[in-house]
Amino acid sequence: MNYLYKSLFTFILICYCARSAQGQGTSWTNRLYIESDFHYGFVTPHHMFITYFINDHVQGYQLNIGLHTNGEKKWHQYYNYPNIGLGFYHSGLGNNQVFGHTNALFYYVERFFFCQNKKLNFGNRISFGMSYNTKKYDIKNDNFNMAIGSKLNVFLSYCIEGMYRISPFLSLKLGVGFTHTSNGNFREPNKGLNLITAFTGLQYSFSDPAKTQTITSKGEDENGKNQFLITTALGRKQTDIITKQMVTPLALSVEYSRKISRTSWVGISINQYYDPSLKQKIESSGDTAALGDNVRISLNLSYELKMGRLSYVFQPGIYLKNNYLMDGVISNRLGFRYQLNSHLLACVTIKAHWLAIADFIECGIGYQWQK
Repeated sequence: MNYLYKSLFTFILICYCARSAQGQGTSWTNRLYIESDFHYGFVTPHHMFITYFINDHVQGYQLNIGLHTNGEKKWHQYYNYPNIGLGFYHSGLGNNQVFGHTNALFYYVERFFFCQNKKLNFGNRISFGMSYNTKKYDIKNDNFNMAIGSKLNVFLSYCIEGMYRISPFLSLKLGVGFTHTSNGNFREPNKGLNLITAFTGLQYSFSDPAKTQTITSKGEDENGKNQFLITTALGRKQTDIITKQMVTPLALSVEYSRKISRTSWVGISINQYYDPSLKQKIESSGDTAALGDNVRISLNLSYELKMGRLSYVFQPGIYLKNNYLMDGVISNRLGFRYQLNSHLLACVTIKAHWLAIADFIECGIGYQWQK
């Protein structure tokens, strides 16, 4: 129950400070809120050696500082005036001696399905950021930890939640969430850890969110229905846990997508990867390999969910060319893009085999046009 007490103490302390300063803020600071959650759940082991070392449930706490949006941007209206903010998450990982604890900083978007003046509401929340794990694989000091090979990792979380308004300023929240932390194969081993937790928390708003004055944005929707995109990206990954050999994969992608709603685009993508480690892997398996075996080509479906300049991208697909069969025929990509201007964008993507076996994290830049 130690984590529960920490959550309550942090929440009460911040509420006291916020109440003391209330009434002196600007219009946007009055839309701020703070939230503290207590998490309780378990690690979902996807490998037997992870199962063997799990000896405890997961307990943790989370602190969010967010903003009730007011519609000043078009996408706020499309998502029913969502909450956006920054959060901190701390929890155990099922075995403190082997896996340690995780500490994460993240950005999140939280959407509720009903109006803010409803007593009872339901919604979901997606978060992404970076986590620091206190334990990692070490061949001398922690060789049991075959799940995580680095202390700095990617943090992803998705929650389904309900909220009950106790008063105009205070709300009770209940929900269940899925959390993933791994390094995208930047360091071996990289099996990653997945958590499923139930959580309860309190949210305190600096002013009544039901009385937030909404703004009708004068911005215009994207006129084009067809989107064309060319991106180039590079990654970095470790190929050997003993020698710690590193390689730099390169990627080139061509994508077409069609607008199906004000926020969603669906399409198809052709991707070519150059991975210097493939030839060596093929030869180590006993087969002969040529220089061209370092090249992979995949065909992926594409779904893009846009939230203003930021968008989330999910691309399930298959390999059209892949001479290293141990990785299978499935090639998925999951990540996000940020629109720099009307044509240029930056992207960060996790490329994976099968359903969720990370190959590498790629960072890139793209050129886009619509018609």
